[in-house]
Amino acid sequence: MVDVQQLLAELGYKQKYEVLGRENIADLFPKKTKQCGIYVLHFADGEYYVGQSVDFVSRFGQHRENYDDIQFVSFMPIDKVELNRVERQFVKAFEDATLPLRNVNIVTFSHAVRPFDEIMPKDVQRRWIEEIDFLDLDGDRANDEELRRKYQRKFYRLKQQPIFEEITEVLAQYVVSCIPCPKRTERAYWNVSCVVGKELLVRINVGPQVVFDVFHDENGAVYRYALFQADAEKVLGEEIPWGDDLIYEITDQENRRTHYSIFSSQLTKAGPNQAFILAHSFADALSLLDDEGAVKSIAKLNIGLCQKGPCLWARNHCLDLADAIFARIKG
Repeated sequence: MVDVQQLLAELGYKQKYEVLGRENIADLFPKKTKQCGIYVLHFADGEYYVGQSVDFVSRFGQHRENYDDIQFVSFMPIDKVELNRVERQFVKAFEDATLPLRNVNIVTFSHAVRPFDEIMPKDVQRRWIEEIDFLDLDGDRANDEELRRKYQRKFYRLKQQPIFEEITEVLAQYVVSCIPCPKRTERAYWNVSCVVGKELLVRINVGPQVVFDVFHDENGAVYRYALFQADAEKVLGEEIPWGDDLIYEITDQENRRTHYSIFSSQLTKAGPNQAFILAHSFADALSLLDDEGAVKSIAKLNIGLCQKGPCLWARNHCLDLADAIFARIKG
């Protein structure tokens, strides 16, 4: 872990102010000083919060209502138009330095107390991300006959697909490896939708974001995974020139077959700088889920989404498809 004072100096902060027990910091930042900028809250337990504000004195008062353990603050004036960019940059710097953040919205892992922690405590969350063989399949699944009937026809159509068994095998591997305590979090924090449209067949959402899709393809199906750009580069061992129109391909030149396509994602709920990896075959899809780095990267993204809040598409959950998935999962 990098020393926080060293990191703050590298980011350009000049000093920190002791504020433990204070209700107000107006005397530290008079009105004549610029109060639009990026601030860091230093908590007594060694955790931090990086945020932006156009009026830091007022914002501190709001934080003080929620936290009584703010020990120090650091503040750097920043032009308003630069706030979003610099905030993301500084949050990433703290995460890269493995300094624990209580932020929720633009972090990959939040150290703030969240409702999800009641289902899976923070220490278990960390263990689940780091230990690929640690599976949490405890708990009972809830049934809802009305919801089940709602999507039975679509499930029947999916089941008629010649690649149904392949699809459910990949879905089962994804759920058991990349979704935290999937039985206890089913519908509450993740769902699987049986779409069976012209292109999209199946979708998995976690919290407030889509994370996995299965699409029709002339040769069967293709499988799309969401993860962070930096993680995609590590998993694929490639330096990727990211851009809005990027489509980067991993191809077997000898057999003239594309295994994976990588492109930038506009999704932001899990955090900025996300990407999609598209696996072009059943074998490629399973190969990605057999890769320890890939599984850890996807698991990290999904844990972060669970921390952000419940699944927004619980009403679209296909229980019959979920049954087929869990039937393939041992435990």
